[in-house]
Amino acid sequence: MTKRSLSTWYTILKSQSWSKPLDAVKTFGSRNVDVLKNNRLCIDVKGNDLRIILSLNYAKILHSLNGSAGTKITNG
Repeated sequence: MTKRSLSTWYTILKSQSWSKPLDAVKTFGSRNVDVLKNNRLCIDVKGNDLRIILSLNYAKILHSLNGSAGTKITNG
């Protein structure tokens, strides 16, 4: 069940092009996203059984969107 939940979460994440933290709240809902300091988000996955902390560089995302058809999610 966790693998399927993570796969679904990742599929949704890859399709997004957030420019601010509240975009993540719109995507996953206010009950599932906590906006943290320093451009970080805590996203609850699988009914709060798993939490993922993301650190995002919104300026880089916006630059990528302006320069290409989509944004590639990477590990670095």
